[in-house]
Amino acid sequence: GAGAALAYRISQALLCEADNRELLSESQLAFINRWVSLINWPPAVLATLALVVVGDFDRGIRKVRASLAAGGRLLDWDREVYPAVGCVNAVDGRDLDDAFSHDYAGELGQVNAAMSLVWRVLVCWLTVIAIIQLTILMS
Repeated sequence: GAGAALAYRISQALLCEADNRELLSESQLAFINRWVSLINWPPAVLATLALVVVGDFDRGIRKVRASLAAGGRLLDWDREVYPAVGCVNAVDGRDLDDAFSHDYAGELGQVNAAMSLVWRVLVCWLTVIAIIQLTILMS
């Protein structure tokens, strides 16, 4: 609810601003960092799942396994695994579109590939929400 949103924003502000970090002890900073990582974990895992489903599934799963095998902690998912999976399709400037590989050449190739992936994730979650709504309405 609103209280959790406020607590999250305050925690982010404490972590992001250097002046705020100087006011806190090491144990307080560690607690806030763990708190933010815990709150960020579920959306990061769901977004990673969406990226794997709408992108290159095999390369995405390999990247998740490699990130976790390299010593990645589960609570650092939003800083380690999710960005790595998001870059799988965008780094080389290619994206899968309608089962065909397209080469996004030019200066903005990576940006275009990333935007294509963002739109796919959006459509994926809109579909999930629509199915949930239809299930609720039908019951």
